Amino acid sequence: MRTIQFNQWYEIAKKSVQAALKSVYAKYFLILFAIFLVALIPLFRANFNYIDDLGRIREGYLNFGFGRYTSNIAATVVNAGRRATDLSPYTQILAAAIMALSCTLAIKLLTSSFGTSLEQKSKFNLWYVIAALPLGLSPYFMENYSYKFDSPYMALSVLFSIIPFLFYRDQSKCQKIISVVIIFICTIGMCTTYQASSGIFPALTAILALLMFVKQAKYKEIGQFIGLSALGYCLGTLVFQFFVSRSGSYLDAGMLKFSELIPGIFSNYDSYIKAICRDFKPYWLVLIFAVYVMFIVSCIMRSKQRKISSAIFAMLIACFVGIMSFGLYVLIRSPLFAPRSMYGFFANFALVAIVAVNYYHAYISKLCVLYLGYAFFVFAITYGNALAEQKHYADYRATLLMNDLNTLNTPENQTLEVAINGTIGFSTPIDGLIPKYPVLNSLVQPLLSDNSWFWGSYYMFSHYRMPGIIESQSKFDTTDLKLVKETRLHNIYQKDNRVLVELK
Repeated sequence: MRTIQFNQWYEIAKKSVQAALKSVYAKYFLILFAIFLVALIPLFRANFNYIDDLGRIREGYLNFGFGRYTSNIAATVVNAGRRATDLSPYTQILAAAIMALSCTLAIKLLTSSFGTSLEQKSKFNLWYVIAALPLGLSPYFMENYSYKFDSPYMALSVLFSIIPFLFYRDQSKCQKIISVVIIFICTIGMCTTYQASSGIFPALTAILALLMFVKQAKYKEIGQFIGLSALGYCLGTLVFQFFVSRSGSYLDAGMLKFSELIPGIFSNYDSYIKAICRDFKPYWLVLIFAVYVMFIVSCIMRSKQRKISSAIFAMLIACFVGIMSFGLYVLIRSPLFAPRSMYGFFANFALVAIVAVNYYHAYISKLCVLYLGYAFFVFAITYGNALAEQKHYADYRATLLMNDLNTLNTPENQTLEVAINGTIGFSTPIDGLIPKYPVLNSLVQPLLSDNSWFWGSYYMFSHYRMPGIIESQSKFDTTDLKLVKETRLHNIYQKDNRVLVELK
């Protein structure tokens, strides 16, 4: 009897798996995952320990801080214990899988859910894949992939921002409550994994509301959808802010005061826009703007509502999506401007792009996303190779410096305290790439630089064995020291056990 039951369950499971694999969404996932893996091969090969990866490998700590408790728990599971171990590229492959799933769910929501599809729901469309690429393969998100330990949990925050919509129901009071609870839980999950994703959920809510409007849904349904989404999201962020993130969150004590709110927000947006203009060539930004325009046009052309009201609503939503690119970080007095915190700009763009290409005559949109998708793919490969080149260059410079430090006379029974000024900069090939990809200035880490930044010289002092030599926690003045070694790459000054290295 048990054998019969097992065989029945086995057949049911087998048929379910086969049906899932034949699903159009399984195709989207597999294609996106394959593209991400190919693009990330150079990053895997580089084996670059990125910023605090250096400390995690050396010390074995897993605590991510900044209120990221879900990341801490997930990392303990992934690492099979509280000691951090280098699991790359497994963790980065896991991040790529999560991002491929996030892209697939975004495609599903924006092309078939909420009664928004104007095409056959089961029809495969390669343009959706291309349009979704910026969500998981943008130049900014490449920094997130670079972290061997953090990357899966950063990707998980994106997934948390999309999952709630799969369970949205408003047919009964009980279903509405369940929807709010799911949104609340997922918002807490997003905040406790990586808060840079905080703008994705509001942007996706706005776009789905617009598509409901375009499909001529009842205003009451649209209002309920927006209201329930806003309620769950606001409850989640407020609970995180006041009850969860008690120590060291990006959204913690640095929040703008009420009197600073308006000028502070404008100042932050100004800084974010300047950072984007600094990091990318103007024609990339022109293409992104063109897709936003075609998003508006697509919604107007497909709308069953009055064209004027459709145009106004579409323009308002497009502006809101752009505004939410940086999420809640704009409310912070001193927000983070690192690439890893700004991927929301491309994530929200991907959501807009999926809608923009979901129209039979969207030729301009398709050409723009095709170019940008391929450009991001090429950049990802270039970036991985650039990290490998920089690592080789840093090892070369560190080896020469350690050889010279090894020749210094050491006072009896004393340890040399070494301070470092300057930076080795980038290798010559990377300097040649920066005019084409200015964002590399922010992405590539020198690995050997001024120890005023904690990670500046951590690589050399902590990953190489140098008996009798430690990193100085103080700064030395060259006027008090004697020049004992001058080379084309660095100068070394010394007095007793104090040593100052000036990198060139």
